[in-house]
Amino acid sequence: MRERRRVARPPQPVDFWPFGGMIAMAATLFLYAVSGIVAPWWATVLLLVVWVGVFARACTWWTTHPRRISAAALGLLVLWFVVLVGGAVALDWSA
Repeated sequence: MRERRRVARPPQPVDFWPFGGMIAMAATLFLYAVSGIVAPWWATVLLLVVWVGVFARACTWWTTHPRRISAAALGLLVLWFVVLVGGAVALDWSA
């Protein structure tokens, strides 16, 4: 009896969402890192701790929920803006 030849599956298309999300995460890292120009050191450290936590969670979403990585990066961008503008207005960080 003949042996059946195994045929490889065709390659699956690469999804852009996790890559785009991680690029956006890297962009927010730069924003969080230079926040020390306006914000006090403790606020900058707190922002970076939040970023690391969201980044760790985004790494676990790579294959299961790739679109959530982009949403998390957008959420980090909004959080950065709210914290810096709110701190500058309410706590006079820019002085």
